Amino acid sequence: MRRSPDGGGAHGGWIMTRHCPECGAVVPKGSLTCPRCYTEVPRDDLEADAAYGGGYYERPRDEYRNQLRKRRKSHTLAMILAVVPAFFGLLGLGQIYEDYRDGKGWKFLIGGLALFAVLVAIISLVSVSGILGAIMLAVPVLLFGGLYICLAIVSVVDAYLGSIEVFGLRL
Repeated sequence: MRRSPDGGGAHGGWIMTRHCPECGAVVPKGSLTCPRCYTEVPRDDLEADAAYGGGYYERPRDEYRNQLRKRRKSHTLAMILAVVPAFFGLLGLGQIYEDYRDGKGWKFLIGGLALFAVLVAIISLVSVSGILGAIMLAVPVLLFGGLYICLAIVSVVDAYLGSIEVFGLRL
């Protein structure tokens, strides 16, 4: 605590200084998280009333995502998780590592597994069918293989750059 310069204030002339329970850094008034380690910091009722009008405060989605980006996650590990498992049909693990609550990584994972399973099934049909079957199944193999490769590239780019927009669709 420190003394207010004008001697007034809500606490009889004293300004309350909050500290992070995790790392001990000084937390600014009205802040929901620590500026150093991004741990949620408990607020007292007087400060909550003054900062947010006394009601329930819900963080906007953009503020939530910005704070998630600031967390200390290894970008290198996210890229490794985005690239290496893609060879085995597992897309989106880089996004899931960065934030498992965001549905985007799970969508990449489900879509990648579905395309990869169809591709493996078609390739196994090619191996048991003759030359004529291989010729007929070449187009589906190329189609599903191309779709899978495109989805894998989008997944890796998204893990590297964050949210991207393609043809007006935000991925």
